[in-house]
Amino acid sequence: MEREGLLDEVRIEDADLSGVDASGARWLDVTVVGGTLDDAVLDRADLSDVGIDGAHATALSARDGSWRDVLVTGARIGALVAHGVRWDRVTLRGCRLGFVNLRDSRLDGLRLEGCTVDDLDLAGATAKRLAFVDCRVRRLELSRATLTSADLTGLDLGALERLDGVAGLRGATVRAADLAALAPLLAAELGIRLA
Repeated sequence: MEREGLLDEVRIEDADLSGVDASGARWLDVTVVGGTLDDAVLDRADLSDVGIDGAHATALSARDGSWRDVLVTGARIGALVAHGVRWDRVTLRGCRLGFVNLRDSRLDGLRLEGCTVDDLDLAGATAKRLAFVDCRVRRLELSRATLTSADLTGLDLGALERLDGVAGLRGATVRAADLAALAPLLAAELGIRLA
């Protein structure tokens, strides 16, 4: 695996890819099973029809890249720095994520299923068809975000400890029952004191 290299129809199992710099690489029909990606770099990488299953990373950098038809399952990632990306039909399933930075990204069809996320930063992102299924997020940043057809009905809004950029919720669908859970966060964002 190398910078700006091409991986085509490759299966990688239980490999230690710590510190690998695959900036600008192209991955086509690649499967990564298990292994470690600590401090790996996929900046400006182009991933298409890729599956990543059960990989772990304390930090993973994937800035300014393009991912299409990517499925990440069972991953444990401390920090995923992926600002400025273009993701089409990306699914994160059963993942435990610390900090996820998707600032200023273009997301179309991003799905999080059964995921727990400490901090999700979507500031400045344009997200179409963003969907959550059975997910928990502790802190959500939506400043300057634009959501179109976003489905937050599968996000446990009662678990949110902090929500920044309330206006970024415009265009999102939430369950009526979750509005009560959102009320204190909305009030705090708008500077409203509750008596």
